[in-house]
Amino acid sequence: MELDYINNEEYLDFYKENLPYIEKTMKSIYEIIKISGEDYSSFEDRNPVEHIKYRVKHPQSAREKLIKLEYEPTSDNAMKYLHDICGFRIICTFISDVEFIVKKIKEIEDVKIVVEKDYINKPKSNGYRSYHIIIMLPIEIDGNIKNIYVEAQIRTIAMDCWASLEHQLMYKKDIQNKELFKEELKKCADEMATTDLNLETIMSFIKNEGA
Repeated sequence: MELDYINNEEYLDFYKENLPYIEKTMKSIYEIIKISGEDYSSFEDRNPVEHIKYRVKHPQSAREKLIKLEYEPTSDNAMKYLHDICGFRIICTFISDVEFIVKKIKEIEDVKIVVEKDYINKPKSNGYRSYHIIIMLPIEIDGNIKNIYVEAQIRTIAMDCWASLEHQLMYKKDIQNKELFKEELKKCADEMATTDLNLETIMSFIKNEGA
C-alpha cells in the first residue's frame, strides 16, 4: 500500500501530529481486507476482493467541510467531527462477497460501528447500491491512543461501474430533460442489480456442482 501523499507538505501542514495515526489506520484496514481476501481464496479458490481504492481526505476538502459544519478548520476538529478522513472503497465480485467483507470489518478488534447503511437491500431512489459503514478504531502510537474514523463503501463490480458512470453523466452538469435521464439510469441500475443476482445464482450452482 502506497500513501505517497502522507509526505505531501499540504497534508503534513494540516494534519500535523495526527498524520501518523491516519497512516497507521489506513495501513491496518488495508492489510485486514487484503488478508481476509487471501484467506478466503485459500479454501474457495478465488479472492472475493477485486480491488481496493483508498484515500485520505484532502486538507482543503476537510477545511471546507468543517467551515460548513460551523467548526474551526483545524486538524483536531477534522479528526473529531469528520467521519470520512480515512476512506476505502472495496470492490467485490459477488453480493455474498460484500457480506463477507462487511463481516470481517465488524470483527476487527476494538472496532466501534458508528454508522451502517445498506443501500444494497434498500437502494437510493436513483438506483444507487452499495454498503456504507463508518467505524471508529483506537490507534496506539508510543503509548498514546487516538480514536480514528474510517468510512468504507463495499460494493460489487456492477454497482461500482454504475456509480462511476452515473457520476460522470450527471454530476454538476446543466442537462435538459434531466429527469428523463435519471429514469433511464435508474432502469440501468435495476438491470445491473438483476445481473448481480443472476451471477450470484450461477456461482452458487457452479460451487455446488464441484462439491
